[in-house]
Amino acid sequence: MNQPRKYRSAAQWQSILNAFQASGLSAPKFCEQNAISYASFAKWRQKLSASTRSGTDHSRPSHSSISALSNPVRRISHGTSHSSLVMVSNWS
Repeated sequence: MNQPRKYRSAAQWQSILNAFQASGLSAPKFCEQNAISYASFAKWRQKLSASTRSGTDHSRPSHSSISALSNPVRRISHGTSHSSLVMVSNWS
């Protein structure tokens, strides 16, 4: 039977991730033993590890991360007074 949904703060998830790292268990085994949804665990592990690496919250891109891209947007003129902004990809 499914257990009721538990809502945890970012600080609570960080404590869970610290306990996981100290456990020596695989992530699925740790989640099973602690009645934690593996999907939620994986989402928070990715989210918190990304913010820990850069020291920022990645829920919204910052201006500096957007401007760090080389030519992320270009203005295209339509030969009239209208123009459009388009995303530029470096992929071929």
